[in-house]
Amino acid sequence: EAMKPSHNWLDIGSGNLGKVFVEVIRCDGLPNMDTGSTFGNLTDSFVSLVYEDCFARTHTVDDCLSPRFMPWSRRAFILNMMHTSSQLFVGVFDSDPHTAHELIGRVSVDLTNLIPNMIYTMKYNLHLTAKCNPREKKCGSITIRLRLELENERTLLLSNINYPESVYVNSDNKKDYKVMHQTVHGNVDMKRYGLANINQYVEELYDYLTIYYYLEDSFVSLILWRSKTSIPVPVPRLTPLSIEWV
Repeated sequence: EAMKPSHNWLDIGSGNLGKVFVEVIRCDGLPNMDTGSTFGNLTDSFVSLVYEDCFARTHTVDDCLSPRFMPWSRRAFILNMMHTSSQLFVGVFDSDPHTAHELIGRVSVDLTNLIPNMIYTMKYNLHLTAKCNPREKKCGSITIRLRLELENERTLLLSNINYPESVYVNSDNKKDYKVMHQTVHGNVDMKRYGLANINQYVEELYDYLTIYYYLEDSFVSLILWRSKTSIPVPVPRLTPLSIEWV
């Protein structure tokens, strides 16, 4: 039922290059953020979207660790595009009427490779942050449906000459501001001084040194023509990749 087309769409944003159609379909395997699970008190989840100067959120699904967002609910959004390189940030939160909403997980979606007028149904794993470890903690997954619609491809191409401008999203309450901030940045403040953050930066530098070693070795293999070599390249904060030189 959740896979059926949405009934109502919310059109937001001030861009004029194109439109990004986003539908939140479902979440799976969310952790329980509430106490009293024995009595059926489970996570009350909603999904937030931040894209350029747009902010939107779905309705809340109460007491469910694998919520489905039905076609008649507030789950479908039309985001007006200002620049082609802008990312779509998606966050899943546990709703709390008395205190701040608690981040369950978030993900950033790169839209640059989408083919116009093609429908994509994509599933992403959720993480508390994209900037530091640990990313092994299981925070569930989210499935969304995307479609890109362009007004004028020539205008869109010419817009890439200009650097994307900074945009500001206004909020009339502190809870929504925190939701927007954590949707984009996660729940770890890397600008805050602390030993844990320093260790994260040092670990990232070591990762880059490791990448440099592998690239140097692969370059030598290519120059000396050492037949076929498979080289695992550990990319910081992402899963290891395998590059083959023939």
